[in-house]
Amino acid sequence: MVLTPDGLIAADAKLEIDDDSLWRHKEFAGLEEAKKGEFAYVTLEGDIAVIGNGAGLTLTGMDMINLYGGKTATFLDIGSGASKQNITRAINLVLSEPNVKVIFLNVLNGIIRVYDVVNGVIDVLNSSKRKAPLVIRLTGTNEEE
Repeated sequence: MVLTPDGLIAADAKLEIDDDSLWRHKEFAGLEEAKKGEFAYVTLEGDIAVIGNGAGLTLTGMDMINLYGGKTATFLDIGSGASKQNITRAINLVLSEPNVKVIFLNVLNGIIRVYDVVNGVIDVLNSSKRKAPLVIRLTGTNEEE
């Protein structure tokens, strides 16, 4: 809630829709926010996709991009499962968004094997038909390698 000169307004909200109730509320069927498999995923209007492990880290990356004049295209939280397969699916998912021009991948965790993340990125670079520049920040187990 935010108090403005015009009164109190709701500055943010979250809507949870039970999939089993969509047959009664067809107006909600086309919402852009969705849970894509194991990912928390939201599409936005910008052109920089943000992928991170953890909502706080992902949101912080989005805030920094917006602070410096960029516009974010996605929020994709891979959670703690930064395996090679998850990274590959996440990058391919954001590449499926037509407005994405750049991908920011931000993985920070002591238990994640950076080698797995890098191999997922390499898989996408070698197999994806659509290319986009990647900005990557990785911290984790075996990061020196």
